[in-house]
Amino acid sequence: IKIRFVDKATNSPLFAPGSPYTLADLKVTGKSNSNYKPEVKIDSGDPSVIIVRPVLGGEVLTLGNFSSDNISMQTKARNNECCSPIDVISLKINGETICAPCNNLNETIAVIKK
Repeated sequence: IKIRFVDKATNSPLFAPGSPYTLADLKVTGKSNSNYKPEVKIDSGDPSVIIVRPVLGGEVLTLGNFSSDNISMQTKARNNECCSPIDVISLKINGETICAPCNNLNETIAVIKK
């Protein structure tokens, strides 16, 4: 999932060269008891975008001293085989639907205003 945090007053990105936040200011925790650990990194093509994966069961993002943000994803396996590819039925951030269905999460960028 690609996320751009922006200042709600100016729409300036909170992650970018020279901006006030780094990945060290972002805490990501999983909502489910899973062996999967969330990976968080800066998008190499756009330094104002954070990439978070996986989101199995959902994630909670906390940036600095701002209120936390909740990500939830509904998925469906394409077939009954082990390790079947999954389709993303819907993606929500703080209860707001970002996409449904989510055909191309590589192109979708969710914006969170802080």
